[in-house]
Amino acid sequence: MRLTIKTSLSLVVAALVGFLVVQGWVAKSQLDAMDVATTDITENWLPSIRLLGEVKYQATRYRAVVSRHVMNTDDALMKDIEARAEANLAAIEKARKTYEPLIVSEEERLIWKGFVAAWESYVAGQRKVIELSRKNENAAAAQLMNSSIKEFDGAIAELDKDIALNDKGAKDATATAEAAHDAGLRAVLITGGVALLFGIGAGAFVIFGVSGPLRRLTGAMQAVAGGDLTSEIPSTDRQNEIGDMARTLVVFRDGLAETERLRAAQADKDKAAAAQMVAERHRIADRFMSTMGSLAQKFVRSSGEVADAARNLSATAEETSRQ
Repeated sequence: MRLTIKTSLSLVVAALVGFLVVQGWVAKSQLDAMDVATTDITENWLPSIRLLGEVKYQATRYRAVVSRHVMNTDDALMKDIEARAEANLAAIEKARKTYEPLIVSEEERLIWKGFVAAWESYVAGQRKVIELSRKNENAAAAQLMNSSIKEFDGAIAELDKDIALNDKGAKDATATAEAAHDAGLRAVLITGGVALLFGIGAGAFVIFGVSGPLRRLTGAMQAVAGGDLTSEIPSTDRQNEIGDMARTLVVFRDGLAETERLRAAQADKDKAAAAQMVAERHRIADRFMSTMGSLAQKFVRSSGEVADAARNLSATAEETSRQ
């Protein structure tokens, strides 16, 4: 299977991007879970606990104020106490209107209804206490007030149950947020660790699978360029761009070697032809000298014969002249 460097690097980058996407998705999911839990804490459980605490505080203050009313006989002071009692009830009503939309479970709603019923019954009894106290029937008012302690405790017990329920809800939401944080951190660390290992592997691939072979191939190219046409070409068996370059370099090296061989052969032919030409010139010169020497010898012989003939003629003429 041919796996090119481009494909390999693309797969590496795609894998790293995939890890980052998974890491981001996991982190986003856990952050959303944390946000839901945190929002539940800050917008539901904690405000509910605060409001229920306010109701409990005002209810306690209301009982204390009514007790002061029973213990006083001054009309002006009693009116002031009554105003304080109404202010306590108004504060409870305000907290009630704010709290009721925050109720999220049927269990909480039932507990709250139990408190409201007990509290309304208790308040009705306390209004009778105030009426008796206003008439200065303090003994009857005190007796009625003392008899309402169980009803007050019952209302406060329902309120405490509601507070405990909301406190448990806040703790559960906190535990959910912490679990989401831990899970998100764990997932981020795992995906980050895997991405780191994959990145190290990718770096090793680039160093040993790309950079190293390219460096060795560059050395082979330099050797071929320097005239070493017998050097070994590495990475010819690789099925990627480096292998293509190596095989191309082999063809180039072999082509240069063949060209060099043909050049050397042509040089040998040229040398042989030059030697043959010199020999031929020597042969022609030798033949010329031989021919000219033969002609010279013949000329000398002919000249001797002519000289002899001339001497003979001269002697003949001299002999004739004497006669």
